[in-house]
Amino acid sequence: MSLAALESLPMYRVTTPTFWPRDDGVYEGPLLLDVLKTSGMDKAEALRIMAKDGFSQVIPREDWTRWPIILATRRGGEPMTTRNKGPIRIIYPRGMDPELSNPKYRLRWVWMITSIEALPPKRP
Repeated sequence: MSLAALESLPMYRVTTPTFWPRDDGVYEGPLLLDVLKTSGMDKAEALRIMAKDGFSQVIPREDWTRWPIILATRRGGEPMTTRNKGPIRIIYPRGMDPELSNPKYRLRWVWMITSIEALPPKRP
């Protein structure tokens, strides 16, 4: 989806601390769940989120069904650029649940997102 297509979806706003104090603030973007529904990936068991620098992380289904994770396109009302970890960035509502302070979630805050891939279910 293009940035314009993402921003045509209902936008969600969250004020949250991050794992990087300079990044704390107000973020806006569509819910990850809404993006997945729009793109037909809402039944995925997990997603691989890939960044411009080659970094990638797997986000399990339980995360986006438990918390309102957003694909942030704006910070403080302004479009994000690569300089401030945009134009698209995963934002967990860390202030909503103390569990999100667990360091295991730190790496899931992928920024400079280039693609999202639905992963096949794990085989027994």
